[in-house]
Amino acid sequence: MPIFNKNIIPFLNPVEWMRAVRFKKKNAKYDRASYDLELEFYSKILGNNMLHYGYFENPEIEAASISLMDFEAAQIRYARNLLERVEDKAHPVLDVGCGMGALSEMLRIKGFRVESLTPDKKQVAFIAKNYPKLRVRQSRYEEFECKERFGTILHAESLQYIPIDRAIARSSELILPGGRWIVCDYFSRRKEGAGQKPHHLETFLEKAKAGKWRLIEAVDITVNVLPTLHFINLYLQRIVFPAKHLAYEKLRYKQPKLYYLSRRIREGIDKKLGKESRTVNPEIFRQERQYMLVVLEKTRE
Repeated sequence: MPIFNKNIIPFLNPVEWMRAVRFKKKNAKYDRASYDLELEFYSKILGNNMLHYGYFENPEIEAASISLMDFEAAQIRYARNLLERVEDKAHPVLDVGCGMGALSEMLRIKGFRVESLTPDKKQVAFIAKNYPKLRVRQSRYEEFECKERFGTILHAESLQYIPIDRAIARSSELILPGGRWIVCDYFSRRKEGAGQKPHHLETFLEKAKAGKWRLIEAVDITVNVLPTLHFINLYLQRIVFPAKHLAYEKLRYKQPKLYYLSRRIREGIDKKLGKESRTVNPEIFRQERQYMLVVLEKTRE
C-alpha cells in the first residue's frame, strides 16, 4: 500500500473520527493561565529558570553575537535590578507570576521571606521539586486569598495579564502601609481605552495615585530589553522560517496530495508564526511599547 494511503486512512475511517471527537472534548479546556505552553517551551531552552526579557547593559550589542549564555546573564542582571529595590526584610515578599521560581529563590537566598504565586500548575510542581524551600501557591492574583500582609509585592512581566483596577485593588489589600509595589513590565505607548493589553503607563500611574500609591521611581529600560528581541527575531528569520519552508517543500514534493489536504493546517501555522514574529519585532516594539521598571509606595493613611 502506498505511503500516502496509509497516511490518509485515518481521515476516512469513521471510528477514527469518533475517537478524534472524544480527544477534542478531552483537550478543549486548555487554560493558558494554568498551563502556559509558550513558557514551558522557553523554560526547556534556558538554563537559569527565568522567563523574562532580560537586561543588557550594552543596548548596541549585535544580535548575531549574542549567545545563550549572554541571554541568561542578561536575565540574571534583570533579576538583580529588582532585588536592589527590595528593602524590607522584616516582612514577607509576594512574587506574583513567579514563573519557574528563580527570582523567588534569589530573594530567599538574600534572606527575604518569600511567597511565590503562579496560576500555572506545571510551574508549581517545578518549583516544589527544584526549590523545595520556597512556599509556592497556585492562584490567579485577583483570586489570591491570604491573611498575611506583605512588605513588598513584585510583578515581573505579570501585571500585563491583570486588569489595572483589580491589580491596584488587590495590591492595596495585600500590602502593608509604607510597603513597596515593584513592577517591571512593558506598557503600551498609546491609550486605547479600558481593558487594553498591555496597559497604558500613564493610566496605570494615575489610577495607582488615586489608590493612594506614591511613585518612587520610574525607569525606562526599553533599550536594555531590545537586544533580546533582536536575538529572537534573528533566529526566527535565519532558522525557524527557513526550516518551516524546507518542511513544507519536502512535503509538497514527496506527498503532494497530503500537502494539498493539509493546507489549512499550514495556514494556521503561518498565521501563528506571523503573529509571534510581529510580537518580537524590535522596531514595532519600540514604536508601540515601552518597558518600565516602576516602584510605588503605599501611603500611610
